[in-house]
Parts: sequence; C-alpha cells; structure tokens
Amino acid sequence: MVVKEDVVKQVDENRGEMNRTEFVNHLIQCQLREHYNQQDYITKEEFQHFTQEIMELLHNFLQFFVSYGIVLFCSLNLPYGEKLAREVPDDQGNRLTPSGQE
Repeated sequence: MVVKEDVVKQVDENRGEMNRTEFVNHLIQCQLREHYNQQDYITKEEFQHFTQEIMELLHNFLQFFVSYGIVLFCSLNLPYGEKLAREVPDDQGNRLTPSGQE
C-alpha cells in the first residue's frame, strides 16, 4: 500500500506498540464499529410518544371541526345542528348547545 509520508508519520506517532498493519487494521475496525452502531431508527419510547402526540392532534382537529360544524348548522337554523348540539359532548363532557340556548 502506498501512503503519503505525512500519513506514515501520523501512524508511527500514534500506533504505540502496534506495528503499522495492526494499527491501520485497528483504525478500520473502529470506524466500522462506529458506523454500525449509529442509530438509524427511533426507539420504542420515541415512537409511542410520537403516536400519543399525533392522536392528541387529531382529536383536537376533529373536535374543532365538529364544534365549528355545530355552530354553523345552528346559526343557519338547520335541524341537524340542533341534533348534533344535543348529542356531541365537548372536551369536558358537556353537551354543545347553540349560543343563548340551554
């Protein structure tokens, strides 16, 4: 193997008791181990946390649009809006009612 003089000098300065071949082999093995130990995936806990946050986001998204639909239907005096307002609870479990009605 042909290597530049400054590289040979670095190897000789850092190889300690190893010969050049052993030292170069050791460096290659360390690099390979480091490469294979890199984490290219998420952990189970990270995935569960992500899943929980997505479910919460979807719940909030759905709750917003259901509430908006009820208010829209009620403001247009559509019978479907009144029915939804009586049947769909809000986040605290209270039934959604059009403004001014109980």
